[in-house]
Amino acid sequence: MLGDRIMSSHKSIIVVFNSKNHSFHLEKLLKASGYSPIQYFAPSYLAKGCNSALKVSIDALDFIILKKKSNNIDIYRIYTTKHLDGNRVYQVLKEF
Repeated sequence: MLGDRIMSSHKSIIVVFNSKNHSFHLEKLLKASGYSPIQYFAPSYLAKGCNSALKVSIDALDFIILKKKSNNIDIYRIYTTKHLDGNRVYQVLKEF
């Protein structure tokens, strides 16, 4: 699946939403399935309007995509991060 194609150096993802309510809903679903999401305020340049985000293990990626479809969760983008020359670089992993 999609998560299998990610470089192993990425250990977490940042899921940015178009709505705080959708962020809270997905957080609840993740916790109920044993994941440990962290509420996160994404930098404004990563968000479209709402900066509500969840930081979670990349292992949850396929679950998130499945729940997005089945629960109609409004996700803007999913990012990975890496460090390059001492700077954090965000890469779009999935755009909706």
